Amino acid sequence: MARGGAPRPRGRGRGAAVAGSIGWYDYSAAEPALDLGPAWYAAHRRELIVDGESMDAGFDDRAFAAERSRVLLADLDALEGNPEVRAVLVVTHVPLLEDQLSRRPWDREWAVRTAFYGNLTLGAEVLRRPKVTTVVSGHTHGGKRATVFRKPGSPVTALVVGSDFGRPATVTVEIGTGSGAEG
Repeated sequence: MARGGAPRPRGRGRGAAVAGSIGWYDYSAAEPALDLGPAWYAAHRRELIVDGESMDAGFDDRAFAAERSRVLLADLDALEGNPEVRAVLVVTHVPLLEDQLSRRPWDREWAVRTAFYGNLTLGAEVLRRPKVTTVVSGHTHGGKRATVFRKPGSPVTALVVGSDFGRPATVTVEIGTGSGAEG
């Protein structure tokens, strides 16, 4: 995307486009049964996640997530309005969809940290964009692939790249410009 301009289709396939963002967690992926709340997660972030100690104490995860979400959604809206674009691949660092998460409610330590593993608020908005065919994310280090069915609209392919520290990984995704994505 050119600075200050609307996103344009990129890549070899006509009609396909890519939109991306760090995504950032907003605690919406928190394990529902724990009912700890956003203020609790913000207060304990430094002790719960690897990067927590490196972050400024006053950094507001939810405000940053909302700001990054606004930018991605604006890009997606521009692509939705572009008649040259028929399919959109969304790439984020943080997973956006429930099917991208690995829940372990029986493991309290994992369950507590799940709040930092996704942004389901943004994911719900991304799924409202009919041209989105595929969502690829990282962050959790656990490879996953799922088909997310939505009403209305065609299914979305959701992937998490299964790389880890010292073990990089890739995924290959073919974006269909008609009936969906394959990969």
